[in-house]
Amino acid sequence: MEIVTAVGGSILSVCFQGLFDRLSSIDLKKYVGQGQVLAQLKKWEKMLQRIYVVLGDAEEKQTADQSVEIWLSDLRDLAHDLEDIMDELATEVQRRKLEDKPVRPNDKVHKLLSAMCGGANLNLNTIKFNAEMVAKIEETSARLDEIIKQKDELHLTESNRRVSHATERPPSISLVNEAKVYGREEDKEAMLKLLNAETSDAQVSVISIVGMGGLGKTTLAQLVYNDPMLEFDLKAWVSVGEDFDVFRVTKTVLHQLGDGGDDNDLNLLQVKLKQKLSWKKFLVVLDDVWTQNYEQWTLFWGPFEAGASQSRVIVTTRSQDVSLMMGATPAYSLKKLSHNECMSVFAQHALGANNFDDHLELKEIGEEIVKRCGGLPLAAKALGGILKGKPNPDLWKEVMSSEMWELPDNRNNILPALKLSYLHLPPLLKRCFSYCAILPKDREFDRNELVLLWMAEGFLYDKKKMKDSEGLGQNYFDDLLSRSFFQQSNDNKSKYIMHDLIVDLACFVSREICFHMVGKLQNAKSFAKIRHSSFIPHFMNTFQRFQSFYEMKNLRTLLSWSRYVGRCYLTSKVVHELVPKLKCLRSLSLTHHVIEELPDSIGDLKHLRYLNLSITLIKGLPESVDKLLNLQTLKLHHCYELIELPKGICNLLNLQHLDIIGTRKLKEMPPHIDCGAAIECSIECLPPNLTMLSMGACLNLKQPMLEWGLHRLTSLRKLGIGSMKSSGDIISFPDDDGFLLPTSLTHLFIAGFKNLKSISMGIQKLTSLEKLEIWRCPKLQSFPAEGFPATLECLCIDNCPLLRDRCLKEKGGDYWPIISHIPALLYAIKQDFTVVQQM
Repeated sequence: MEIVTAVGGSILSVCFQGLFDRLSSIDLKKYVGQGQVLAQLKKWEKMLQRIYVVLGDAEEKQTADQSVEIWLSDLRDLAHDLEDIMDELATEVQRRKLEDKPVRPNDKVHKLLSAMCGGANLNLNTIKFNAEMVAKIEETSARLDEIIKQKDELHLTESNRRVSHATERPPSISLVNEAKVYGREEDKEAMLKLLNAETSDAQVSVISIVGMGGLGKTTLAQLVYNDPMLEFDLKAWVSVGEDFDVFRVTKTVLHQLGDGGDDNDLNLLQVKLKQKLSWKKFLVVLDDVWTQNYEQWTLFWGPFEAGASQSRVIVTTRSQDVSLMMGATPAYSLKKLSHNECMSVFAQHALGANNFDDHLELKEIGEEIVKRCGGLPLAAKALGGILKGKPNPDLWKEVMSSEMWELPDNRNNILPALKLSYLHLPPLLKRCFSYCAILPKDREFDRNELVLLWMAEGFLYDKKKMKDSEGLGQNYFDDLLSRSFFQQSNDNKSKYIMHDLIVDLACFVSREICFHMVGKLQNAKSFAKIRHSSFIPHFMNTFQRFQSFYEMKNLRTLLSWSRYVGRCYLTSKVVHELVPKLKCLRSLSLTHHVIEELPDSIGDLKHLRYLNLSITLIKGLPESVDKLLNLQTLKLHHCYELIELPKGICNLLNLQHLDIIGTRKLKEMPPHIDCGAAIECSIECLPPNLTMLSMGACLNLKQPMLEWGLHRLTSLRKLGIGSMKSSGDIISFPDDDGFLLPTSLTHLFIAGFKNLKSISMGIQKLTSLEKLEIWRCPKLQSFPAEGFPATLECLCIDNCPLLRDRCLKEKGGDYWPIISHIPALLYAIKQDFTVVQQM
């Protein structure tokens, strides 16, 4: 249980910081006036401070004291409820700000609120709580009192101690039994080539081996280190580990090179090491490096620069960022073993042989067990070790069907090995990663989609900008990618995957609050504390499958991960009865389902920030959608039956992403009503804070593009336009005066402009443009003589045949001089891609 609770404490610290920020909000204080409610919120802040200072002590004690573990679990649940209450109050603040005229209060509620808020202090600018909110505050205060009482009974005290990583990896050694290593022959040869390669400068080269935990980085380094064909004057192997202590590591290298290194002065040690290495050809392995502290690294590295030019340092690490910090040559990314290679590893440790020839009755079960290893030799070794000397089919079946965390701890070091990577994450990243437990195994996912879901959960709040930041989410994603939690898909480079065992780890650390439903929902699990859930749709989804969701009254995330290309049947009860009862929903996706309408009660989901109804049969959205003041993302792509958007969509001031690509029957954008009389079809009534707008295949939208008023969307950063009715009339794009598009754009995608002949000089007005993609414009033949904005970093041209020769340097293309400064150029006709220039 250690992982779950230790993680909970770390994530709780981030949760508490968010609560403190909310409780100190000036708007909130105006909202509640000066009465008893404000006093109650001030009391919450003080109580939370008393709890916050003992979190470190609770983390330390939880593994030995189950009462502390339970207390942390209850505290996490309460903290989530507090977040929901504060979010509801913040939403009400927004609603009141939008109202120009006060609403006359109900007399009965008015009396109750007047008493709570101090009677005379209640005025027309004060937001009135209803009786339900008052009851929530009182009930939550009672729970906080109980948590404080239990804290004192558990004798938790203020502590600044660093929580111990109890499962730190033992030191590695350089020895290896090559006969028991499978599937690394090609990797070894590739590494030997890197070691023996001539270098163009006189510097000592750093070669890094990068990959997730358990992949065999240390084993590969051992194979190379012990290769008899390598010729070095000096060799040293150092197991570095989590704590990159410059003094310790320097002393260890000296000791490995035959010097006692008894000095306790770092300067003397480094002088000795420099003398030892001077003009010598050496090989040093630094195994299992975690540090990203550049100052530490440069301090350590000084003596190594005295070595001969063909000297090499091999570094094994789980992080690409570590490799980059060291100035390593391009990292050697270690791949997974094949299934057959994994079978050999498993058989070696389970049966003492590299095959199943003497145990054919176990081979089929062994095949299934090895599938769970996902190509990780550590997993195959660990599972084989559990079954070593136990050729019992029943026991093997038990291991095959058990969750990874249910296996014996003393012989299963799979999760502990992966856990180290998790423990090194900052709390903000731990929260983002644990949310990934709702991602299905063996499924590609889109990074932008995941970032939007993180944003909907409030994980990406930027205190400096005082708002949620999608850019912050992209940075978080890159960090997790660098640390090998995510991997780029081999089949589709624009998609990503998570290794099955990494998904298992995410499920383990979040199993109280995250649940992914594959088949029918089991009843053996407690659903009361679950906050995030996803499901794999069946072709026919009956109501019985979703009944247990009624127990998840605090659910924040409900996502459909469809495996079908078409649409699945979903009983209307889910949409009309279940969803409206999930009042805390922040993210809702019902893609790929036969849904024709949403109930008006969808507007009661005050917390909703992400709504995805793509590839459904929805014809329109209820007008109550304009009550979703927190909505950030609305995805309706390929909703072929969608005719119109709700008129009140302009009230959604937080809406940043609107995707209506493929809405073929959409006839008009929301009407703008001027002085209660004339109705004009204009995009100017779209939410002013949109940052991303995707429009394509809206074949019935006839309004001329120049009348859309896109330039009014001054926050717009990404715009995609494709195959519109009005785009067929455009010969030059954008307009010469630059009035069509906002200058805030960083990404512009246009496609299917069948009569477009030229990109106009107006493109120069887009002074923030970084990426321009032009697809399927068969008549496009000219660029502006002035060229493109200096900010442009990527130009992609796909199926614009008249431009091909004019853009290629080797063809003497006349446009080459005006595009050659762009770092990344890509030209394609159908599937024939030509990388003209690449960053």
